[in-house]
Amino acid sequence: MPLEVPTELAHGCPRSVGMQLDHLMLAIEAMNLEGVEALLAAAQELGLEKWVPHRVAFWQLRNTNPLRKQYQRQKLQWEEAKALTGIVCRVAQQLNTAFRFLVMTHQQVLEGKIETLGLQQNQAYLDFYTDRFRELYQARMKNKLSDRDSLDLANYLLLQLLFISGSGGEQRLWHSLIDGAVE
Repeated sequence: MPLEVPTELAHGCPRSVGMQLDHLMLAIEAMNLEGVEALLAAAQELGLEKWVPHRVAFWQLRNTNPLRKQYQRQKLQWEEAKALTGIVCRVAQQLNTAFRFLVMTHQQVLEGKIETLGLQQNQAYLDFYTDRFRELYQARMKNKLSDRDSLDLANYLLLQLLFISGSGGEQRLWHSLIDGAVE
């Protein structure tokens, strides 16, 4: 099923779409030390070289996020957004097990079960992800988040990546991007 652009948004891709896609890619980078390589490899696997021909073009697409320090005022085009959606979903599928593990660990932390179950090592993996996400976010974005906001965003993105890592993930992500689209 192709990704449809709603007629009310046909005038152009809202900046929030690029922002959300970039945040998801940032979470993938925080999760996987080779995240950028995995994203670029996914572009090739999916035959999306037209939109992501090389690393610099990929960087330029990500810099359509208005929150980035290196923000470029150009808007993401719908076809570019579709390509990035496919790339993010492909890598999310590959990392499904890791996302499940971290989401489950986060839930155990919230329930206070880590000590009881002796899962301190699991929490160390979650802490590594959230710390790395905070570092990447602070290094690349103009606005600085508090530690609490950074932690909340990192955990929200984990849930969203898990949600789109299953079958129909591209459609789910696309609809969430469109439903939450704001200029």
